[in-house]
Amino acid sequence: MDKNGEIVEKIKDEKSINQNLDFLRNYRDSYNRTPLMVACMLGMENAIDKLVENFDKLEDKDIEGSTALIWAVKNNRLGIAEKLLSKGSNVNTKDFSGKTPLMWSIIFGYSEMSYFLLEHGANVNDRNLEGETPLIVASKYGRSEIVKKLLELGADISARDLTGLTAEASARIFGRQEVIKIFTEVRRA
Repeated sequence: MDKNGEIVEKIKDEKSINQNLDFLRNYRDSYNRTPLMVACMLGMENAIDKLVENFDKLEDKDIEGSTALIWAVKNNRLGIAEKLLSKGSNVNTKDFSGKTPLMWSIIFGYSEMSYFLLEHGANVNDRNLEGETPLIVASKYGRSEIVKKLLELGADISARDLTGLTAEASARIFGRQEVIKIFTEVRRA
């Protein structure tokens, strides 16, 4: 059995976790992921409480800098993200590229997750290593409803990434017509 198959067996339920506490305590797979990260990726919601209770590794990072919360977001596991935030995960944590959970939810088009993260204090003006804000990311990917919400919440419309592009310029480059309309309306107001 491969390592991730082995770990899935060891975290599949509370009994398995209890029987394997010593093994799980320091476990990391070849990508430096903890059992909690694997549970978040695979949607093993029943394992989250027990893993957090025993190991409290909410902010540990894998080789890309992803935390358990980022893995929950990347896999659109809203219930798990909610549970992690209630246990103290940082809603504004960043991976090694500077992307936050909000940015990942926008990239993947998980609107409900994006709204959830915004309701829980996600920073609307944070920047990744390319200087992009959530508004620039949403504009680039054509996420018009999220663009509207970010503007409502005070996202900086004039922010520029490291190449000098604003959110509106990004929308134009990527041909995001719905987003361009939003910026046109904002300018008219």
